Amino acid sequence: MLEKEVKIACLVCHDCCDCKACSRSPAKDGYKDLEIVQERIYDEFVEKAKAHALKRIVGDPFKKGVEQGPQIDEEQFSKILRYIKSGINSGATLVTGGDRIGNKGYYIQPTIFSDVQDEMKIAQDEIFSPVQSILKFRPVQHLMPVFLMCTISR
Repeated sequence: MLEKEVKIACLVCHDCCDCKACSRSPAKDGYKDLEIVQERIYDEFVEKAKAHALKRIVGDPFKKGVEQGPQIDEEQFSKILRYIKSGINSGATLVTGGDRIGNKGYYIQPTIFSDVQDEMKIAQDEIFSPVQSILKFRPVQHLMPVFLMCTISR
């Protein structure tokens, strides 16, 4: 059996009912690595995603109210920090986060990138982390190549 795994992206168009509801709702559905947002509402969406990230409670996942725990191990922690560095080095805008929290455990700040381009590693690979990459699109025709290039990193 042949199976192709793909990165799951969230598409947000200008006629979305509520831009706030579509930008990350951590308590409801967790983090989406990639959100592709129509140019017309892009700036508003990025600001609302940033506000969500700044309010996100990080800590012991067994404590009430905590929305984000640590990464599973040092390998995954280091891999995510490499993706963050890759995003910065490839020209994406680091909106918020991007660093470890404290000096114990594998906690990473909720991280958001804007101005992400199709060819960037943070747009193409599934990161499985508190990193959100937000791409902008104009015409719907732009979307097919974006969806076709998404893969899951191993």
